[in-house]
Amino acid sequence: MLQVAFVDSQLRADRPVVARIVQSETISYEEVLAFMAKGVVISETDITAVLTNLADTLVHFLVKGKRVQTPFGTFSVHLRHPGVDADERTVSTDYLALRVRPTSAVADELKRNLQVSVVDAPPAQTPLIYSVANMDNKESVDKGQPGEILHLTGSRLSFDAQETNQGVFFIDSQDKEFRAQVYSRTGSSFIDCKIPTVAAGDYTLEVRTQSTKTLKSGTYKSPITVVAAGQP
Repeated sequence: MLQVAFVDSQLRADRPVVARIVQSETISYEEVLAFMAKGVVISETDITAVLTNLADTLVHFLVKGKRVQTPFGTFSVHLRHPGVDADERTVSTDYLALRVRPTSAVADELKRNLQVSVVDAPPAQTPLIYSVANMDNKESVDKGQPGEILHLTGSRLSFDAQETNQGVFFIDSQDKEFRAQVYSRTGSSFIDCKIPTVAAGDYTLEVRTQSTKTLKSGTYKSPITVVAAGQP
């Protein structure tokens, strides 16, 4: 499921609202290898050797300014120049961009299998939590121990830390609330907070903000499971 958020654009007056894909997680190279090795007689070691050789081959031709065709798409190198004065004629690889143009077969397969869900659209103004990652234990999904850091990604997550009715809250099955300590916050899209010292169990994760006179809240789609120290 591909999540899409419609957000206000400050750069395009003709289209004040643009669509943005919400990237919820990153698949590791080890997960890619394990998936590719399913149902085939080739080992993960052999697959690694082939992929490494493919990467080296791509670099070999791309640095020569060539486009490289593969069964799944064509690779090419571009420079995204930021714009300079009219009399300046210098470039650097600081703005290097690698582009992949998929084959029609791959593009058609993506279209057939891809499902899109709109998770945010103006004029909705409530805070939204797209994903939660445990920064102290990467293997933990939507769970953790008291004191571990959770990284929240979302939209409109800004709040006044001095106001106790705002912030990040863990709510148990009895509707008892526990306000989390915020470790850091970046803009309105990211929050790092500590799992509060609470009993083991499932908790609703909620962010509360107040940009006007009305208190607004956003709830994460999945419960956060708090486990006792030392438990997996």
